[in-house]
Amino acid sequence: MKKAISVVIITLFMATTVFAASIGELISKGDKACKIGNFMAAKKFYKQALQQDPKNEKLWKKYDKALKMLYGGGDEEGGGC
Repeated sequence: MKKAISVVIITLFMATTVFAASIGELISKGDKACKIGNFMAAKKFYKQALQQDPKNEKLWKKYDKALKMLYGGGDEEGGGC
């Protein structure tokens, strides 16, 4: 129950601070969301970062992993995004 509440609070905090965020901030927020298992938020932050840097291959891999984790693609590569 505590984890669920923490996820909601972190998601709300991150969602309110996303405006005018730098690519580094967006990736960092995506990484944090992914680490706690909030793959929906991770996907959102990575997608916003990709809009600023669409040729970033490492970021595409993070985004792909978040999608796989979110939609049941498994954890074949081992944990996190």
